[in-house]
Amino acid sequence: MGALLNFAAPLLAEMMRAGLGVGGVARRGAMATGLAIGAAFAGLAAIGCAIAALWIYMIPLVGRGAAPLLCAGAFLVIALICLLAGKVMWRERPSVAAPSALLDTLGQIDPSGIFGEHKGTFLLGALILGLLLGSGAVSGGKPPRR
Repeated sequence: MGALLNFAAPLLAEMMRAGLGVGGVARRGAMATGLAIGAAFAGLAAIGCAIAALWIYMIPLVGRGAAPLLCAGAFLVIALICLLAGKVMWRERPSVAAPSALLDTLGQIDPSGIFGEHKGTFLLGALILGLLLGSGAVSGGKPPRR
């Protein structure tokens, strides 16, 4: 939890400082997530089509029994490449800047205890924030775009 806060809090503060606001940050984050998922599905579909084309191409060359084995070998090569890429990425850890005292304190807070003790306050705050964001009062009086 502390590592997540140490990562997300400065990023959110920087995006809000850039003038995106809370709604803009959430909208851009949702769009980026959706586009990344779409790209992943398209990539998986392309790999599946390539393997199917390889299978069809290899049937006359190596026979009906060996074509699936060659396709399985192609999947194995792809899996090994992904494994090696993940291992290289895991080894390179980004340098983390020294966290501020506020972020360090936020990382040490037990969320279950705080939410349990102040459940009503959090729910009321979420309601007020939702009403403010929905009314456009936070975005300078402009109504939200739909």
